[in-house]
Amino acid sequence: MAIINVIDDKEEIVMDYAFEDEKRTKIIYANASDIVQYKGVRCYCKNPYCEARMFIYNPEHPSSAFFKASGKPSHNGSCGSIYNHFDNTEYDANLFNFPDVLIDLEKEPIKKKTCISGRTGSGEETFGKKGLKTIKEIYKMATNTPPNDEYNGIKIKDILADVRSYSEYEDGIMGYHLVECNFFRYENNEKAIIMNFPFLPNNRYYLRLVFENEELFRKERSRIYDTGHKGLIVISGLWQQIDEEYEKSTIKAECKIKSEKQIAIIK
Repeated sequence: MAIINVIDDKEEIVMDYAFEDEKRTKIIYANASDIVQYKGVRCYCKNPYCEARMFIYNPEHPSSAFFKASGKPSHNGSCGSIYNHFDNTEYDANLFNFPDVLIDLEKEPIKKKTCISGRTGSGEETFGKKGLKTIKEIYKMATNTPPNDEYNGIKIKDILADVRSYSEYEDGIMGYHLVECNFFRYENNEKAIIMNFPFLPNNRYYLRLVFENEELFRKERSRIYDTGHKGLIVISGLWQQIDEEYEKSTIKAECKIKSEKQIAIIK
């Protein structure tokens, strides 16, 4: 279980996994039974562009062990946030249907009847567990899991496009994905918002969010603009690859925004 320590009223990033080597070829899980052997050993951040020195804390108790940066340099880019914590005991992975869950985010919310029995529509007993449904829930799981690991049979890198999986998306993004990015600028005439991908300072190209109506555009433009250029934002939708020169760089993918549920501001 990942933990968020609070020091001087500031959240301190801790992680459930790190890497043994600088090239990030060997993953080390904080809850591994032999994690104590890494006590005092410098490890590497999950962000391939970050040089933070990661160390294991509380390795004598693997169930509550975690990685944390120590000394300098500090973290660089989207290495983590409070939303990295994911308690998988609250969720049933078998109820995660991808990409259906992202398609549902494009729809307007509907009122649902309360399920008193604790059973799914198929009659399957859930025992209090639920399936991942919102962007933030899926993002918690995906950022807390290595890109090549799977969740209900789907690789994390096929669910979330971020700095860790950039090599898979360097030519653009195609299909349903969550995408971790941050604000660059908005285009009023086009009802569009341009985003950096990956998250600054590691961005390589731009993404374009195209809004279906003026009201939704103005509402989300205000929310996104207020994050500045450092706010961590996750977008859900059906992405199309494009190749368009823009501001000395390139827009390589765009997504239609039909609902406010497709946008989550993480920090």
